[in-house]
Amino acid sequence: MPKWVFTRIQPIAIRNVLDYLVAALAMSASVGRILEIGGRDVLTYAEMMTGYARARGLTRRLLAVPVLTPRPVVLLGASRHAHSGEYCPTPHQRIGQ
Repeated sequence: MPKWVFTRIQPIAIRNVLDYLVAALAMSASVGRILEIGGRDVLTYAEMMTGYARARGLTRRLLAVPVLTPRPVVLLGASRHAHSGEYCPTPHQRIGQ
């Protein structure tokens, strides 16, 4: 598993997301603002995945794997437009590289 699996998150139920969205529509104070929402629990993706597996009665082991550096991955993802032959960088690659 990559490093991001240890990122701390606050998962939230879709029902709660919908409740927040409806409430935001009713509040003029929410207009033009970014409202961040999250559940009460703070855990990692790894904890969330193992918790889900446990709830389903599954046994899962999370194994660390080496990750490619970003540059080779970007170069592998570069392509050309099918019709124009124009170079098309991937989203992670800067124009002019």
